[in-house]
Amino acid sequence: MEQLKNWRHPCSLDFHYSEFWRGKYQDDLSRDTYRHSSTKGEMTIRVYSSWDKSTSEQAKKTQKWQLSYFVDMSDPSKLPIDKIIELYSL
Repeated sequence: MEQLKNWRHPCSLDFHYSEFWRGKYQDDLSRDTYRHSSTKGEMTIRVYSSWDKSTSEQAKKTQKWQLSYFVDMSDPSKLPIDKIIELYSL
């Protein structure tokens, strides 16, 4: 993944990392697992927030169904408490 090999801040995508994954990421990068001319590499789910400007059709399609799971928390005085409870209740 080019963004990882030539790191820039801020990153152009969300990269989920923990010490648990360090060895796997290093191994995958050394073998170029993430991208190869004959395969797609490892697939993962991508999350497209409401503020993300999706460009590909696949991203737009994914963003469409994901949007109902986002909560606008920019104004603490206007939090949609019912929606938060619905989304995060067990």
